[in-house]
Amino acid sequence: MHVATMIKASIVALVIGEVQMSHASDDKDELCEAAWIKASAQHITQEHADYEGLLHYWEENAAQCEGSVAYRSRKAFIYTFLDQPEKAKLIISKIQKKTKFDY
Repeated sequence: MHVATMIKASIVALVIGEVQMSHASDDKDELCEAAWIKASAQHITQEHADYEGLLHYWEENAAQCEGSVAYRSRKAFIYTFLDQPEKAKLIISKIQKKTKFDY
């Protein structure tokens, strides 16, 4: 399976709620998703996409959601757009190990 396909599958699974997590993890994922919306709005517009800036922001502000499936999926998503599929693949493989789903 191609890395881009794996990443899309992981994000889809996250969005439709197939990944089962504890209540604490759900809270962490909600915070992470709110941070993602803010960060992506600041770094990605119709005229310009600053994925390097988005990655930098995402890593600097990781404390609130680091380790969550949402954080890892979004980080893999960024690496895909930065044409760094091996880094994206590594992140997705770690998600696979923590869940029962095969992406």
